[in-house]
Amino acid sequence: MIRVLFIDDAYLAEQYPVPSNIERKNILTTIKIAQIDLIDLLGKCLYDRLEQGIIDSDLTSDEAILYDYCKLYLVFITAKQLLEFVSIERTLSKEIDVDRTIQSAEDRAGYMEERIQRFINKTTALKDIATATGCGDEDSYNDGDSLSSSSGIYYPDYTIGDDC
Repeated sequence: MIRVLFIDDAYLAEQYPVPSNIERKNILTTIKIAQIDLIDLLGKCLYDRLEQGIIDSDLTSDEAILYDYCKLYLVFITAKQLLEFVSIERTLSKEIDVDRTIQSAEDRAGYMEERIQRFINKTTALKDIATATGCGDEDSYNDGDSLSSSSGIYYPDYTIGDDC
């Protein structure tokens, strides 16, 4: 199912504070689990195209932007899952407020999920791949009607570019 990890433990550590006492194999397993959530978000057809584009190094510019969004989504979902695990085990340093850190990761993942869906919905080429016939109802793209988070906060509609 998953042929390429979109992020690795080094990328995760660069993007979000996760405890250093978690074994690498556990981090990579958690990334794989988070990537399954990404398949559910994108739908199988769009996920497969993105994965194949990474393997073949032939992502379109829109796919490259989507890939960047997906990497951030995976960072936040993975961080949330790892922090929840560490919280349960009570092995996290007392310097970090676990509940607030988990909530922050969850909020950011919800925000990235919304951005991904808005970007796909406004980008015809991506939407066509995501909604192509033959993708199957079970593995089809969710166009945003049932977002996992609905904070009611307005976020401007812009893309991440080189001038950030």
